[in-house]
Amino acid sequence: MSVSSARGYRKNSAKGVGAALAYRIKEERWRRSFLTFLREAVQIEDRDVKGLAIPFEVWPAQEQVARDFVTERLVVALKAR
Repeated sequence: MSVSSARGYRKNSAKGVGAALAYRIKEERWRRSFLTFLREAVQIEDRDVKGLAIPFEVWPAQEQVARDFVTERLVVALKAR
């Protein structure tokens, strides 16, 4: 490995560490708030179009249900077919 490539490797490693730290911070935010996780991390994949994924948009009723799932010990939900 040449000196220039070794410098580039170290430089890229530092960027990788910064990106990893930023992701760990995001993970911690997601762990603390299920709604934040839904808004920032969840995507809906369209299987008909390869590679297309759109962010999950949380509706007000879904927000309330998500809060109930997190705060209540037991939740009864009607599952439609």
